[in-house]
Amino acid sequence: QRFSVSLGNLYVPQYYKPDPAGTDVVLFFHGAAWCAEQNFFDAKKNAVLVSVSMSLPDYARVFADADAYRQIIRATEQKLIDEVVTSSPVRNICLSSFSGGYSAIRELLKHEDLLSSVTDVVLADSLYAPRKGDGPPDYATLQPFVEYAKRAAAGECGFWFTQLYPP
Repeated sequence: QRFSVSLGNLYVPQYYKPDPAGTDVVLFFHGAAWCAEQNFFDAKKNAVLVSVSMSLPDYARVFADADAYRQIIRATEQKLIDEVVTSSPVRNICLSSFSGGYSAIRELLKHEDLLSSVTDVVLADSLYAPRKGDGPPDYATLQPFVEYAKRAAAGECGFWFTQLYPP
């Protein structure tokens, strides 16, 4: 099933079984929703997927405000109730991105109050430092990922990333 939610598209695979303990959500940034849905379906995870795709500069601008994230989560919970999928609240959230979608995750990881809800981060060819003009990469922009990686190394959360070609 597919539904529109705040800033994105909600996908509920046919094998999804509601869990009274809570709903697991993968929040995916940047790319064709159909492609993310196919990979999600093939993974057979008992979760729902929300795909958000916008222009690259908009990710950082929109998600610098933590309310955009909260709005997506609230809208997802409400749509799942309205469509009689589940009334269980969101429990675990995996932030995932392709390519430039990482900038949404970078902004979200800056919000200390959101970190307890994020159980995993998965970046597909999606972790790099932007350049300022013709200058060197701005490595300071990676600090939110460094801090999250430290938490993952301590066993507090999961963190995976792949890189095809580092710019």
